[in-house]
Amino acid sequence: MTPLAVASRHGNTYGVGRLIRHGVNVDATGQTSLTALAYALQALNADDNELGLFSIVSRAQCIATIRTLLEAGANPNCALPKSFTPTVAVARFGYDITALTVVLDRCERKHPDKELRRVDASQLMRTLLSKGARPDGRGRAFLSP
Repeated sequence: MTPLAVASRHGNTYGVGRLIRHGVNVDATGQTSLTALAYALQALNADDNELGLFSIVSRAQCIATIRTLLEAGANPNCALPKSFTPTVAVARFGYDITALTVVLDRCERKHPDKELRRVDASQLMRTLLSKGARPDGRGRAFLSP
């Protein structure tokens, strides 16, 4: 993982902004071939225990990090972690996970504390679309933007 990806995964908006101001490539990938935006989207979609004991990231931190990356020119159509699209699910259910469907899926969580507020999701989806995110795709909740 690149330093920007680590900061993004942990919702460290200050660190992300500082790295960007120092000229890091927002679309750089590490060994996983994932960008910082992919890790920020993963953090947004993760349940609290999926990020580890010391990585409790609020939804607000995730959203701010994603917006910071997009404003700096991150590709909204970046490759996403395989955990979003298990091969069996793609073949069986026709998932086509995109940045927009990650946001939609987070809105559809059954527990209110794990749900993304619709107003936040709407604003984030508008930002993603304005930056060129693919409007097609279908997520785990079978919703399509």
